[in-house]
This record gives sequence, structure tokens and C-alpha cells, in this order.
Amino acid sequence: MAGLAALALLGIAPDPDVDAPAANPAILDVTFAPDHLRAGAEFAVTIHTTPDITALEACVMKYKLPVPKAGDGVFYASARVPWWARVYHGTFHVTFVGVDASGDQAQMEADVRI
Repeated sequence: MAGLAALALLGIAPDPDVDAPAANPAILDVTFAPDHLRAGAEFAVTIHTTPDITALEACVMKYKLPVPKAGDGVFYASARVPWWARVYHGTFHVTFVGVDASGDQAQMEADVRI
């Protein structure tokens, strides 16, 4: 009898119409504007996270840069692409690392083109 109950429980599937909540903490999306960066030009990056993320940094190559919090679940920064970036062409991987109050981390990688 217990075996049948276990099999019945294993056969129960979640409702496909119900979205699972995002695991906390989580980085939900990253947006660069413009999406193709140029040396000497300004750009902006917006990162949406779960509200429990308290700090965020961007890691590219050997650099780690803090991204300021703009509101609950929103981090935003703007800057100018350095002049020396003109020697680099192609796609760069930027890893965004968010941390919540308990020290748990969430990561997301985004590609940016120069």
C-alpha cells in the first residue's frame, strides 16, 4: 500500500500553467544600451534582480566594478567606454554577481560587443 502511495505521489506533476517563482537571490536580466559599444562613447547598463539583492558588481577581464542600486531589484550604471578599448574588437563576457544580506550569491553572464 505504501508503495502505491509513493508511486502516486511521484506521478503528480506541477501545473504547467503556473510559473515557478524565481530562486532567491537571482539576477533576472541585463540590458546594455546601445548593444554595440564604441571606444569613447557613452553606454548604460540596467540589471533587474530579485529585491533581496543588496549589492552587485560587474566583472570583465580582470576588473571588478560596483554597479549602484537604483531601487528595489534595479541596478543601473552609465559610463564612457575607455579610449584604449579601440584596440579590442569582438565580444566580451561580463559576469554580474549579486549578493544578498546573508551573503548568498547569484550570477549572470552577458555578452557585450565592442
